[in-house]
Amino acid sequence: MFFHTELPFPKFEPRTVADLNVVPEGLQLTDRQLSITSDFDATDLAAEIASWRFSAVEVTKAFILRAIIAQVYTNCLTEILFEDALVQARQLDEHFQKTGKTVGPLHGVPCSVKDQCNVKGYDSSLGYIAWCEDPKDSDGVIVELIKRAGGVVISKTNVPQSLMDGETFNHIFGRTLNPNNRNLGPSGSSGGEGALIRMRGSLLGVGSDIGGSVRGPANYNGVYGLKPSHTRLPYLGAVNSSEGQMSVPSVLGPLATSARDLNFFMSAVVGGRPWDEDPTCVPIPWNLSAAVSTKAEKPVFGYFVEAPKYPVVPCVHRAVETTVDKLKSAGYTVVPFSMPSPEFLTDLLTTLNALYAADGLRDIKECAEGRGYGRGYGTWGPIEAWKKEPLVPTVELIVKGGGEVTVWENWQLNLTADRLAKHFLEAWKSTVCPVTGRGISGLIMPVGGVSPLPHRAYEGLWDELIYMGLCNLLQLSAASVPCTTVKREDVYPAGFEPKEQGYARDLYDKYTAGFDEIVGAPVGVQVVGRKLDEENVCRLVKVVDSVIKGDLHR
Repeated sequence: MFFHTELPFPKFEPRTVADLNVVPEGLQLTDRQLSITSDFDATDLAAEIASWRFSAVEVTKAFILRAIIAQVYTNCLTEILFEDALVQARQLDEHFQKTGKTVGPLHGVPCSVKDQCNVKGYDSSLGYIAWCEDPKDSDGVIVELIKRAGGVVISKTNVPQSLMDGETFNHIFGRTLNPNNRNLGPSGSSGGEGALIRMRGSLLGVGSDIGGSVRGPANYNGVYGLKPSHTRLPYLGAVNSSEGQMSVPSVLGPLATSARDLNFFMSAVVGGRPWDEDPTCVPIPWNLSAAVSTKAEKPVFGYFVEAPKYPVVPCVHRAVETTVDKLKSAGYTVVPFSMPSPEFLTDLLTTLNALYAADGLRDIKECAEGRGYGRGYGTWGPIEAWKKEPLVPTVELIVKGGGEVTVWENWQLNLTADRLAKHFLEAWKSTVCPVTGRGISGLIMPVGGVSPLPHRAYEGLWDELIYMGLCNLLQLSAASVPCTTVKREDVYPAGFEPKEQGYARDLYDKYTAGFDEIVGAPVGVQVVGRKLDEENVCRLVKVVDSVIKGDLHR
């Protein structure tokens, strides 16, 4: 049996490929193709297609070429949907020529989806060898709604084995690289999606998030990502590890090249009435005016930089402080936010990890051993030699730490999560402007504890997801917004020593050891709202993005 094994890592040259400073021979884009794929976000490109400046076929061909370049340089794709995409694009053009109308808001816009999202006729392997050679009978609901809105799905993107990993590597497709510096990781588990969007091989992507898997890759690749609350977007037709685990539900969410495209995607998909296709979706229409309004009273922001037990590296600290300073300079009120108690984040992380591993991570082990094939339908397929594979090292560490709990213990963990949510809500409500007494509309905080790291360096840094995992356990709406890049001055002060061993020491050691490679990598901030608060978060993302870029009129 052949595995896509890891050999000693080479140094990749050229390091930076995100802006097509180099292009593989034979894959050069024409000036027009370069304009189509570089000059527009999804919102603007949809308008250009609707005005017939570009046909859907022309746009699709240009982005297929760009996706091929992304694949050559970053290994970000799994299933190639180019032929199907061109068929769909021709149908869109025929419809437009006959009616003079688009089929929907995403008409002709190139889209991509994480490997776990079912597309008719293609595998959803999740990085498990046992799940290969199992083409799906129908599109998942999210794919169906994208196509119904006119979006052209051109590819599926790479994931780590099982999805439960902060790096994107599996034995089928191998490792995905970060286009900003190919010697760094793109995060996980939507790492392929993050890399493809940064390479502009697609303008709208769908990732999933159970502990930061949309926001982490958006952050590491320098793009925008939104984690909605559970039930806002459909999940039916997206496969997963540990299916049936609902204490910390996985959600689907968009990645995009602009702040406003998060709203554009949500408006299009929620506008497709997902609750009519997926019974778990809440029947809440998208409130466009709330997502884009500039007439509303200026929001008040809270901010949080780090907890002593869960420090962040200097570049992450600077990103949050810079964002806060720019918001204040632009006339926004920004006030410090305090976690409910010194033990709050530790209690939250303990609860989160216990719920992730409530089955002893049996599901992941069974799937890697080939026994979990087809288990989503209540059947357990035969064990065949080709279905068996070893766990990748980072996933193996997670599995070794998993402890099975009883049903009663799971219930107690759920009660603990509810108590934590209540404590957090009280802390939120008590954070007010000292002058006006107005409460906060959202929080500015780190996405994670660290910037992109060299490949294989994520081992031992699971705790850095705490600032994203908080939003998963409490089911808050949250987004990642690009802010800055790592600078030479983002080093630890001379003589600095971590206050604690374990996570803090590992964070310091790995950031310091990889620092020369890390310089220039993207660093973002996280914008956090309340539960089912996606419209407000989209509005706040636009505000934050505007002040970061110094353009208050965007």
